[in-house]
Amino acid sequence: MRDDEFKPIIPPQVARHAPTGTLLRAVRRESPEGLDIALYGVPMDQTTVQRTGARNGPYQAREYSWAVRVGSHSVTGVAPYDLCKIGDVGDAHVNHLDDEGTLRDIEEFVQAIVDAGALPLGVGGEHTISLPILRAVAGNGRGPVGLVHFDAHPDTIDNMVDYSRYAPGTPFRRSFEEGLTLLDKHVMIGIRGTVYGEEVAFAREGGVTIIGMDELDEMRPKGVAQKIREIMGDMPVYVTFDLDALDISAVTGTNFPEPGGLTIREAQGIIRGLTGMNIVGADIVCFAPPLDPRGNTALVVNNLMFELLCVLAVARTQNKA
Repeated sequence: MRDDEFKPIIPPQVARHAPTGTLLRAVRRESPEGLDIALYGVPMDQTTVQRTGARNGPYQAREYSWAVRVGSHSVTGVAPYDLCKIGDVGDAHVNHLDDEGTLRDIEEFVQAIVDAGALPLGVGGEHTISLPILRAVAGNGRGPVGLVHFDAHPDTIDNMVDYSRYAPGTPFRRSFEEGLTLLDKHVMIGIRGTVYGEEVAFAREGGVTIIGMDELDEMRPKGVAQKIREIMGDMPVYVTFDLDALDISAVTGTNFPEPGGLTIREAQGIIRGLTGMNIVGADIVCFAPPLDPRGNTALVVNNLMFELLCVLAVARTQNKA
């Protein structure tokens, strides 16, 4: 049963057109203690080498939360706020003059969520943020997690243009090196366009399952979800969703848009197909509001966050049983 203390902010308490200032209209909490799922933001984009603006992602995701009807899912019937205690715990600390210090701060922020027994669901922010998040989720003896990775790009480069080891194109090279993820338990979905041969070769030779757009056309969302379930089994799995996995016609407010990507319906179908798996956290990254003045990308972000929230709520409930 839902605890009324954690009931989301819904009409008639606040009119839907009035901003609530929290992710997915969740109650604002100063601490993750007592939560089943903690929503949070990471406003970081200083290591982006192309278009910036993802530092504004968490702010606009909250601003556009008015668009979300936080009842039950229309397809799966999952009602996350009835199943779990969910709260918005704010943003991780970011210092745009200190990259490695910021990564440590993000890790500590998410570590507090994990230590409190809550599942983290974050919005960013560039894709670099997934590395410190994975350090919190899979580090400290917890063991590696499976990785479901929606993206146009593999993000397994060793060093970026300026020889930086910590940048949006490197997080999953580092996560493997640090023992946070396993290459044969890593599924990439939506890879396409121009890529560096090094990052693709590293992934393929290591055993990463790459489902490009041609493969996705043949497999369809249900087939992709089934393939993920076969690979992951019962192991803990983290989901990271880079918005450029979606076609450029679906989202313009992202740092590295690529034509020929997933439709929103395909993305929704794959995420729903993960319901019942042992999902231990998720993020949506590369949301850059200044690149989409119309705000459509913010609506997509909120919709996909709710899809992920439903999957996390089922996983949290199963693990508590």
